[in-house]
Amino acid sequence: MLALADDEDDIEIYPVDHLGRLWFNLEYDGKEKCLRITLVKIRNLPYRSRTVLTRDPFVKLHILPDEKFIAQSSCKRKTNKPTYNEVFQIYMAPADLQRCYLRLSVYDGLRLRQQTVIGEVMFPLIEMEFGKITETWRDIERPSEVSTVIKKYNGDNSDIH
Repeated sequence: MLALADDEDDIEIYPVDHLGRLWFNLEYDGKEKCLRITLVKIRNLPYRSRTVLTRDPFVKLHILPDEKFIAQSSCKRKTNKPTYNEVFQIYMAPADLQRCYLRLSVYDGLRLRQQTVIGEVMFPLIEMEFGKITETWRDIERPSEVSTVIKKYNGDNSDIH
């Protein structure tokens, strides 16, 4: 079953029990050896509960497999469809792009004690279009599902049934 979400500038169809969809752009500058990540927006975040219909979402960015923390976005208060348009930069060698992943972890909660993980998006940097801005979106998945995707992408099917 599908659910329809209406936004000011776009209409999207999402599956029921959807955790949300995250839009981001990637660009690699070979001269500066710099990866630029633009966190654009998130849409269709689920309600926090039956009585609390909004969230306080923010995103943490990491480079895997080293678990290198890059940055954290601002927290957008009381919304299920935050718009960020925030740019983050990480300096890395071109060879690292062949083996690394960008992990975008979506959290809810402004206060440290109240933060919960909504889900994650994983993007293999090898899928970038070099010399161009890669504009893309991914559906937010539960963290355990993301690790399965990495194993599958790397050809390790030992845990996948």
